[in-house]
Amino acid sequence: MNDVLIHAMNEERIFEGMLAEIGGYTRKYTFFSDLAIAECYGIDAIKDTYNRIMKEWIGNRDAICEALISINYKSWRFAEEPDKQDLVEFYSELYYKALDEVVKYYEENDRNDDLVYIFGVLD
Repeated sequence: MNDVLIHAMNEERIFEGMLAEIGGYTRKYTFFSDLAIAECYGIDAIKDTYNRIMKEWIGNRDAICEALISINYKSWRFAEEPDKQDLVEFYSELYYKALDEVVKYYEENDRNDDLVYIFGVLD
């Protein structure tokens, strides 16, 4: 268990540093940490974490935006590590799946202004 927490803590530092570099964004949610913990338990745990995020947070514009940032960052976080390419591919696919789900949800609920905001932040 201690290794899991150390991994999550190290990932948080990297993520928060990246966020500060790209515009001073301060993290408000634990999605990145939740995904880092899930990584220690494998792809199924990541899928479960993703599904919970989407189910519980998709309607919250700011939260889902940060979740998308977290998943996107994870899609290239391990690109230089040959033994982590399965994670790179998985997170990349997950990011595009999440984008599709978010767009569908916000369009169906006539929340196009929120989509403009989300894509503005992601850009």
